[in-house]
Amino acid sequence: MFSHQRIKTTEELICIQWNARGLSKSKLEEFRNFISSTNPEIVLLSKTHWTDAFNVKFKAYHIVKKNRLNRIGGGVAILIHKSLQFLPLNLKETNSVEAIGVQVICSNNTPCNFISAYVPKGDCDTDEIVNLINSSNMFVTGGYFNGHHGAWESNARANKAGRSIMDALLQQQNACLITPPDFGTRVDPATGEESTIDLVFTSPLLAANSTIKKGPHLGSDHIPILINLNAQPVRSSGRPTTWILNEKKWAPWNSSLESYLAEEEFLQIVDPEVAVESFTRGLERANQKHFKKSNPERSLQEEPRRP
Repeated sequence: MFSHQRIKTTEELICIQWNARGLSKSKLEEFRNFISSTNPEIVLLSKTHWTDAFNVKFKAYHIVKKNRLNRIGGGVAILIHKSLQFLPLNLKETNSVEAIGVQVICSNNTPCNFISAYVPKGDCDTDEIVNLINSSNMFVTGGYFNGHHGAWESNARANKAGRSIMDALLQQQNACLITPPDFGTRVDPATGEESTIDLVFTSPLLAANSTIKKGPHLGSDHIPILINLNAQPVRSSGRPTTWILNEKKWAPWNSSLESYLAEEEFLQIVDPEVAVESFTRGLERANQKHFKKSNPERSLQEEPRRP
C-alpha cells in the first residue's frame, strides 16, 4: 500500500530519519545544531558507526542504540525527546537487518512504535521486512534499506531487498510506504546520481496525514528526511511522573513481575541489551498493574514566606 498525500495538520509530531554514515565527534556539532533548529520528537539513525566505548549524549534526548559487536561500521539508534514517555521494543534478531525500536505513548494512551532499520547488503528476505512493518499499533519504520524497485525509483533494476520490500507491502495492507517516488535520498559522491534507498513506512492513519521532505546535507552521502506526522505524543511537563509505591502490594507486585518475566523467557536471554529491555517491560507491566503514578500537572503548593 502506497501513500503520497499531503494534508496540513495542526497536531504534528516531527520525526527525522537519517543514514549518518558515521556520526563521529567531527559530525556531532553540526548534527546537534540541526536537531536544535528542527526540534524533532524522534530521530531514527542508521550507520552510526558507534562503539560501546564511544559515549555520546544529547541534552534534550534519551538514546537507545544497537552497536555492532566485534566489527566496525553499521549500528542503529533512536533519539527520543526527554519530554516523551517511551518503552524499548523487543525486535526479532535477523542476520540481514540491524534494527532497534521504541514505543511512544500518544494521546488517549495510544501506543505508537518507532523502528530504525539498516539493511547492510540489500539481501533481506520478505519476512524480515514484514517483521518491521507488521504492527497492530500505529507505527513508523524508517531506515537505509538498500532496496531498489521501480515502485519508488523510475527505471530501477530491482534487487533482492527491493523485491522483498514490495512483497511485504503487498502482504501487509496496514503498512504504507510514504517516501515519494524518485525522492533522491542518496547522492553518489562520484557521479552525482541520486537514488531512493532510504525509506519510511507508516500505518495507514499516520500515512494519510503525513508530509515528508528532505533536509540539508550534513556530511553524509545520504540526506536527512523530515517527517511530519499527525500524532500527539503525551508530554511530561514540570516534574517527571513517579510511581506511588504501596508496601501492602509488594507481594502481588513481585508475583506479577515473576510471571511477566517468565512470559518473556527472561532466564534464557543471554544478550545483555535484550535482557535489560525484557526486564524493563516486565517491570513496567507490574508497576502499571499494582501502582499509580503521580500527576506532574498538579501544581505545587506555594511555599510559605519565611519571616
